[in-house]
Amino acid sequence: MNLYLSHITAFRLWRAWSAAHPMTLSAFHDASEFSGDVVPSGIFPTTACLRLCAVRADDIEELAGPIRPLLAVAADEPLHILVAASQSAHSDEGVVRHRLATAVPRGAFLRVLPKVYVASPELVFVQMGALLTFGELLGLGYELCGCYPLSSEEQAGWVRCPLSTPRRLLSFSRAARGLHGAKRARAVAAEVLAKSASPMETELAAAAFTSARRGGLGLERGLLNYVVPLATSTVRATGCQRAVGDIVWPGCRKVVEYDGVLSHGDAGQQARDARKRDALVLEGYESVTVTASQFYREEQCVELLDRVSMSIDGRRRRHSEGHRRRHHVLREQVHRYHQRFLP
Repeated sequence: MNLYLSHITAFRLWRAWSAAHPMTLSAFHDASEFSGDVVPSGIFPTTACLRLCAVRADDIEELAGPIRPLLAVAADEPLHILVAASQSAHSDEGVVRHRLATAVPRGAFLRVLPKVYVASPELVFVQMGALLTFGELLGLGYELCGCYPLSSEEQAGWVRCPLSTPRRLLSFSRAARGLHGAKRARAVAAEVLAKSASPMETELAAAAFTSARRGGLGLERGLLNYVVPLATSTVRATGCQRAVGDIVWPGCRKVVEYDGVLSHGDAGQQARDARKRDALVLEGYESVTVTASQFYREEQCVELLDRVSMSIDGRRRRHSEGHRRRHHVLREQVHRYHQRFLP
């Protein structure tokens, strides 16, 4: 018998896997595109078929035993698994069975242990598309394609390994047309940017870059956590070896930085931030800072980002009352995802 973990159970397992395979912050910053040897689909054997699915509770528990410590779920949270269309989808107290009645794209399941398969991060994204709102799924997409910090203070300077890329999410969701949730997943995947380094960077990027019809501000897309090249003279003048911008438009030399209390509050970090600002100025970059208090004052944040946008493309954006409502809903949904699903 084989066990096929899916939905929220698969997501929790992949999140634990990414935390157990961290990368240094500098390696994360230097990566322009994550390749197959980093994301799990390049590491584990894959299949697109369900074979000999475990259905009985005893079989499921025996197969799931070795991975339960990785899931970090409450004792009363059930396992979500897939079964074949011909099998019973009856759920009980400890197991939720989802019947899979349609073909899935290649690489939909990754074998992590003998007889244990897990829905790929891309399949999880589609599955959660049937359960989450647009903004919540957007938050999930940014997390899957980002490198959030590890929770342990002893592991400062390390981040979780990325689980997918926007290109993979979009390609898979387009190929998964018969699956419930695929339509929403396709729409959301087109809005996801790679390399978010924190939930707040995700919320800022989602508000700024999501298309206006979806509630975002529709800014010209920048690059998240981009390493700005520094001249030797700039390094000598500032003592700053590298300058990483939270959101960067290299072509027009604009930077938006998110200044959070937790990440920028200590004296050492403030000094490093000052050197980075000096380095950016010497390289001809114009920098704008968005603080936490500014971000949560929606009208002020919208005005600030609109001014940034106008400096990039010269267009003054006007927002209708309907757009303001959509923007508020989008922000609330992305924030709710982080409240519900972050460890």
